[in-house]
Amino acid sequence: MVCLREQELFCEKCRKVKKLPQCCGKAMEADNNGTFFCTSCERELPHAPKCCNTVMTVRLTVRNIRKEIFGTI
Repeated sequence: MVCLREQELFCEKCRKVKKLPQCCGKAMEADNNGTFFCTSCERELPHAPKCCNTVMTVRLTVRNIRKEIFGTI
């Protein structure tokens, strides 16, 4: 099975999904305390994105791209 792992920001209250912050043409990475940083230029975001007055969590999703491309042949 060909899988694609993606990360996204997720609000647990309203279930809204957003993309991770971008810097230098790629998604920023999150450390343990919720601060996002760029691995190329070492820029940091001072706070994690918020929604519904709470900090959004990073959620990992796994997609089966073979099934998306070829369907059920």
